[in-house]
Amino acid sequence: MIDGVDHAEVPFLEHDIMAEHARRRLEQDEAGQPLSHLLGRLANEMIDLAGAVEAIEHDLTAGEADHGDDARVMRLQTLDLTIQRLRGLGHFLDALSVNVPHGVAIHLQDALRIMTLSDVKSRLSGEADGRRDAVKESGDIELF
Repeated sequence: MIDGVDHAEVPFLEHDIMAEHARRRLEQDEAGQPLSHLLGRLANEMIDLAGAVEAIEHDLTAGEADHGDDARVMRLQTLDLTIQRLRGLGHFLDALSVNVPHGVAIHLQDALRIMTLSDVKSRLSGEADGRRDAVKESGDIELF
């Protein structure tokens, strides 16, 4: 005990305060997002990223032989592993999304505040307008 505070209990107090704060936020936001929907949207983001990285990998390896450049081979293997990990995480999240009990909701506002990419933020919040798909289909390049 230091300064009248039992520091062995502080982590528990902080945890209890954080849990209470989270409970209150959920109560305040009765229109919380179903967790299964969020997990499904995260799964889609991961799978889309895997596809984008795979296209980059294809462009980097198209028509070129790796004549003994071990560093390049290692970078390409890392790229391939990244694709596999993204796709695997996407499928994992998708599987989780169908196993979340009905009625489990989550408050997204605090988490969405740290997302700096507005299109990703919009998709994760469930407010996406489908613009990403329209851009893909039209073949137009979106500059940023």
